[in-house]
Amino acid sequence: MEPLLSVRRGAVLELRMNNPKRRNGLTVEIADALVAAFEGAARDAAIRAVLLGGVEGHFSSGADLSAALSGEADPSAEGRRRVGQTHLVERFHPALRAIWHCSKPVVAELAGASVGFGMSIALACDVRVMAEDAYLGCGFLKIGLFPDGGALWQLDRLVGLARALELVLDPERRLTAAEAQAWGLAAKVVAPALLAGEALAVAERLAAGPPLVIEEAKRQLRDPSPSFGAALEREVAPVKDCLASDDAAEGLFAFFEKRAPKFKGG
Repeated sequence: MEPLLSVRRGAVLELRMNNPKRRNGLTVEIADALVAAFEGAARDAAIRAVLLGGVEGHFSSGADLSAALSGEADPSAEGRRRVGQTHLVERFHPALRAIWHCSKPVVAELAGASVGFGMSIALACDVRVMAEDAYLGCGFLKIGLFPDGGALWQLDRLVGLARALELVLDPERRLTAAEAQAWGLAAKVVAPALLAGEALAVAERLAAGPPLVIEEAKRQLRDPSPSFGAALEREVAPVKDCLASDDAAEGLFAFFEKRAPKFKGG
């Protein structure tokens, strides 16, 4: 069974984590495939956006450590510590970094559960589209684990300290799609039957944007300047570069000709 299903839909690369027996829990095979897919997407100029989802009605239930913690594994504390090193640091973290640092827009299609490390993956994407019956959950404390995948940093940055504490410290707390939208985590909430089509439509709209501008905007938003003055200085070079680009000329001509621009990334 392929750990990650991949299909090209025009300028959008659609990826689906494929571990249905574990509600698409992240395995080392899926993590490695995500790294390869996102690094490949970054190199391929024909790919202008990435859509990430799961199969069979769920995004991801988190880290699937069933194989690593099976009867054949070392049950000692040191053995479990080694699992954390080999899986989290060496395999799972690179997958998250590949998503976070992808130069192309990344849309998460959230159906069913996005829990634990699955929530961390969803938060690492740029835009989230959720089904009405989908939910986010931290869930780490429920099984005595420390929140990983950058969950604490991401939640504090995205929703603020009070809401982050509410979601992290209560192991039974589930954030519904409506709440996620109210908190600013979900861009759109749609009926489950409409989720795939709407998520693809969002990805296609982002894929139609000017690649040079999108890449630099993502970089500056992901790693913000320490002050307003620094932000003004930082924007000068990309503003001048983009003004001199073919895409800027195309955008201006399209505006005055009252047509949709066709950006190529040049």
